[in-house]
Amino acid sequence: MAARKEELVMRDPKLATLIKWSCNAICMIQLAVYIGLVIFLFTHQESSLGQAIGYSALAAPPVVGAQFGFSFLKEIYIKKYAMGPPRQSGNLQLKKS
Repeated sequence: MAARKEELVMRDPKLATLIKWSCNAICMIQLAVYIGLVIFLFTHQESSLGQAIGYSALAAPPVVGAQFGFSFLKEIYIKKYAMGPPRQSGNLQLKKS
């Protein structure tokens, strides 16, 4: 017997928008900090240019990984907190006591 897939609908669109914009803001702040770090390394590095390139290359994988991770987590958070099963309206059988 195949598992039934549960249909989800948007329950709280304001919360979904808040989650989306919060994750986008975190990504933009992180990217701005990384760009600032790279600019600082290239303008204030007194030793070789190779060290500045090395340091910025060393910092790039966590930044890129977090960028992809936040987009994945954003979808999960929206499904978990802002979506839910459709509400049943008018089709409920009430028990008689």
